[in-house]
Amino acid sequence: MSVGPVLAPAFLRDAGTAGEGWVFAEAYTDPAALPAAKAFTAAHRERFGAPPATWAAETYDAVGLIARAARTTSAVDAPRDGVAGRILSTTYRGITRSLSFYDTHQVRPQSGIFLHRVDGGRARFLGLHTSV
Repeated sequence: MSVGPVLAPAFLRDAGTAGEGWVFAEAYTDPAALPAAKAFTAAHRERFGAPPATWAAETYDAVGLIARAARTTSAVDAPRDGVAGRILSTTYRGITRSLSFYDTHQVRPQSGIFLHRVDGGRARFLGLHTSV
């Protein structure tokens, strides 16, 4: 098992059969394999002619979080109470996960760690770490 940047094209290419079965904990999903991202994946394919790239669905969720915070923040708010402050106090249910923050301004990881396993030289999305 590994995490983070190890799951890269170079690992999949160079590890060969030794990479088979490795499981990776990552912060991104495979939107094509995530039922909640079905409409997003279809819209992306229609618009760009290709499936969403790594981090595309998470980026969509981040923009949704920012938009939610901005919608409830006025231009006259003090800087600390502006959009940045509102983001930290907002919980947003995106297509990949719920986004919220601890008082320390760190993202809550419980709903944001996903597992992937190497099968046939490709990373296959398994799902949320608590449900696999």
